[in-house]
Amino acid sequence: MSSLNLHQRRPHDIEAILENTYFDDHGNTIYTVHTPLKLFDSTSITTISKVVHGLSGSGGPRSLPPDGDDKHPTPSHEADGDRSTFEYIAQIEWKILESSKIRFGWGQHSGREVHRVFTAEDGKEYQWRLSSGHSELVSYDALKTRIATFHPLVLFNSKKNRARLEIFPPGLHMVDEIFVTFIYIEGLLEGKEKSTWA
Repeated sequence: MSSLNLHQRRPHDIEAILENTYFDDHGNTIYTVHTPLKLFDSTSITTISKVVHGLSGSGGPRSLPPDGDDKHPTPSHEADGDRSTFEYIAQIEWKILESSKIRFGWGQHSGREVHRVFTAEDGKEYQWRLSSGHSELVSYDALKTRIATFHPLVLFNSKKNRARLEIFPPGLHMVDEIFVTFIYIEGLLEGKEKSTWA
């Protein structure tokens, strides 16, 4: 079983993590991340959506939570010319004076602050940490099994080394959780010195 790579479609953008489309090795769009710019506002919202490849079993795409109105806008169903249908996965509410929160459309993390160490839906603990200056997810145990790692953009060789999140086989059962917490952790890192992460 091979790893899953999620590449950024616009890696050179200033807000490449929080405003982008992510696609796999075959060029298929998998996720969109949208963060509207709000001036003079202490709270901003990042909406994470996923391409719907089939609607069987679920009855259709997940909708936003009941309070997902103007404060939590529905993401666009068209990104970078891609006319695929997207479903809501999660929203991150960024706050300046309070802890930021993840609002999953499902599961135990909805409405909670997710820390670098968190318990996933599979009941196991995982930890986001810095490794050689980039974020990496490992199992929170003695083995420290690598689950995912972020490969930042290499400026002088960006065509061959596009920014991507690599999810290894041990994490393929929880791709949505990994991707959402990755966006959350990277968003936090943009507002903090990486030197504070041991």
